[in-house]
Amino acid sequence: MRNFNNLTIFLCLGILFLCTDLFAQVATQKGGSFVSVTASYRQNQFTNVIKYNERKTESIAWIGERLNYQIYLWSGQDASEVKVNAHPLVSKEGDFISPENISLDFLKFINMNSHDGYTENLDLIESVPEILNGNSPVILKEGEILPLWIGINIPRNTRQGEYNGYISVTMNKDTIQFHYSVKVLSLKVPEVKDWHFNLNLWTHPQATAHYYSNSKYRGQDSLKWINNIKPGFLWSNKHLELYRPTLERLRDAGLKTVTVNLVKNPWLSSYNLKNEQHQTNYPYDEMIHWTRKKDGTFDFDFTDLKKYIKFCFSLGVDQNIECYSMLPWTSSNFSAVTCFDETLNKEILYKFKDWDEYEQTWTQFMSKFVPFLKRNGWFDKTRIGIDERGLKNIPQVLNVLKKFTHDGKSLGITAAANQTHSFDDELIIISMHGGTNRIVNDKWSDKEFSDWASTRRDKGLQSTWYTCTGTYPGNFGNSRPAESLFIGWYTAAIGADGYLRWAVDSWNDDPTSTTDHKIFETGDTFQLFPGDKDAKKPFSRSSVRFELLRQGIVDYEKIRALMHLHPESKEELNRLLLTIKRPAIPARIEGNSSLVYDETTIDDFSKMMEIATKELNRISLKYAN
Repeated sequence: MRNFNNLTIFLCLGILFLCTDLFAQVATQKGGSFVSVTASYRQNQFTNVIKYNERKTESIAWIGERLNYQIYLWSGQDASEVKVNAHPLVSKEGDFISPENISLDFLKFINMNSHDGYTENLDLIESVPEILNGNSPVILKEGEILPLWIGINIPRNTRQGEYNGYISVTMNKDTIQFHYSVKVLSLKVPEVKDWHFNLNLWTHPQATAHYYSNSKYRGQDSLKWINNIKPGFLWSNKHLELYRPTLERLRDAGLKTVTVNLVKNPWLSSYNLKNEQHQTNYPYDEMIHWTRKKDGTFDFDFTDLKKYIKFCFSLGVDQNIECYSMLPWTSSNFSAVTCFDETLNKEILYKFKDWDEYEQTWTQFMSKFVPFLKRNGWFDKTRIGIDERGLKNIPQVLNVLKKFTHDGKSLGITAAANQTHSFDDELIIISMHGGTNRIVNDKWSDKEFSDWASTRRDKGLQSTWYTCTGTYPGNFGNSRPAESLFIGWYTAAIGADGYLRWAVDSWNDDPTSTTDHKIFETGDTFQLFPGDKDAKKPFSRSSVRFELLRQGIVDYEKIRALMHLHPESKEELNRLLLTIKRPAIPARIEGNSSLVYDETTIDDFSKMMEIATKELNRISLKYAN
């Protein structure tokens, strides 16, 4: 028995030695593999990544769809210069999808605080693959991984059939090919302009002006802030051309609403801050210039607002104008506005003494604003936006708006809310708080929301939902990527008309190095990134979060299109949507909104999304045939 045990031990040690040696050989070889688009690995997970060995993948696509893929590359014993090339996808019939329809982007790792706010504690910082950073050759160091993001746009004139193509990756003198087979169905994704999904991402064009002017606003100490915008630059042609790539990217994801601010810094707040200040890193500079004259009346200059709205409309973001806000966040019993005071000869925050003065002032404003909208043909597209804190005072807004009509209608109101109100039928769009485990700030079941939204839809009203700091799922910098994909699916599952996010391009001072914010979770205020300041032609950068958000919206449109084109598919699709459930929220880091992400939560959304996507593909294939 002793000899048998010794022999067993000897054999086990031999096998262990061979496996270790084999693993060492693999680890020292250059390589790569397809992985799920919802996978996100850090540099310290090198050994996890090199276990993959997928060089071929198969997909099903609709005409007009964008397919996303992700490849992780790893180095050998030496550093490698990595180059990538896309090759055409070709069908047996000789049809092809050219490389011009294929985007290749190495993902850039950027630093993120695992807690809220900024930190100098290196133990709290992790480097996350986040930015789609182009495909110029990069150096991959020994023992490091490099993600490659691939986007394949299926042109609208593509004929159905099976297409095969590949990506070639050269690492020094070695070349690896990654093959994909795409079965293109006869089904078509609607054109973006015809999408029904109401995507409302609040934009911040002023942040672009500040960033490219090298303004400095890091932290909460206003004495250290530096506004470097030169006179005449804000809303100039040069400013808008710098903003164009961001707005075009948003338009191509389905954005149709122009966010404008009626007053300077409508989100001026002391919420979780040391003193009252703008919640975003950079201020929301005025689009409309308010002047309080010496006689106490107000004057309004709409020049910059008009130029900006025309610019947005020229790019196809042209269905709605959402104005923030007649009830800004500032701490005042009866609201307030920022204006230039002629008597004091300086800018002030003017606080109304009572609601009568509020009504008088905003009536003055609307007496100029409404004719301005009518002259430009924008009245029917414009609505007044109210965000959370001012909801109880909406009747004060209605008192003003009902004084001014066009074709028998007054301006509509939209609201981001966390509960219902007696005046909800007066709100053309209500976006409900996403909560953490249940919708409407954890108050309602999915069915309760669906029933409520259906009732409002019968009245010609829309109902969406939103996420922000503290919500789960989230789409923060260090959220699981699948949480962003989940948003479109969950919107379909609860019968919502769309989704709202309070910030998408509100950058900090150094957004391509970190997504951290002065008080909120990392990445809370932006999912798009600026181009290089010295670039000859302005450009913007996308993120994994943003691409997956868009993919989920496309899935929403596919589900809707199937139900419309093939009513017999509704039963199967409804069963599929019943599988879209919110996982339990992970624990919060003590004293933070940020969550504890560990291995126990890694598949909370990704497995669900993988299964749901496969089922949607099966149903699509069934009805395409």
